[in-house]
Amino acid sequence: MESTDSTSSTVVDNNIANIHYTIHPVDSQNLIPQPQVGVHYASPEDIRAMLDAYAKFKGFAVSVRASNRITYRWQCVHGGKYRNTRNLPNEITVDPVIVSDPTIPHRQRKQTTKRTNCPWLVRAGLSQSELWKITKVVDEHNHRLYPEDPTIYHQNRPMTKQRVQRKKPRKPSARILEQQMTNTALSSTPLNNMESTLKIISLVPQDFEQGIMDPELDIDLDESIMRTIGTQTEEV
Repeated sequence: MESTDSTSSTVVDNNIANIHYTIHPVDSQNLIPQPQVGVHYASPEDIRAMLDAYAKFKGFAVSVRASNRITYRWQCVHGGKYRNTRNLPNEITVDPVIVSDPTIPHRQRKQTTKRTNCPWLVRAGLSQSELWKITKVVDEHNHRLYPEDPTIYHQNRPMTKQRVQRKKPRKPSARILEQQMTNTALSSTPLNNMESTLKIISLVPQDFEQGIMDPELDIDLDESIMRTIGTQTEEV
């Protein structure tokens, strides 16, 4: 019995050794989700994350062109046409030298734009199930793509500390803070007013240290605060 068991185990071991595993090549494109009509997402942010990954892989960039509570539309950054907001003739825009009338305004340099009227777009809407459904996809471009170096678009570059700081919401300017403190000073509880004012003041140094408040907008902030404190002290 023992010899039989040892023989069978040897056969099993040999069979395992002779097994060959076939590894199929993986196409990296299959790992990148693509926008498809009818696919649901939990939020517009999830759709945007998918579109950013897809655009980076293909070599272009995406931006939001229209949005509200129930619909979103994303387009290629090259979408749309250049609009001559100054209503200048084309020949003036292309070559200011040919302008003969000195009273006619003209551009000092040739106007350049990245808009090529690219047709690429993705549209999504909020469904009855409270999920966001992709309703339209136009996956076409009329310009060159840069899959070899997608970082030529700033949307595809990693977020640095400076970019994160710029994306933070700004705190109210000195004018808004002064208005808030003035409204507080006019209420019926002076002691509570003083506490709320001091609370606002305590936040100001932190905002300056974090670089959130804009120095150009926060002019005469100290004078505004002290003027409000003086008003509240007289009421007390």
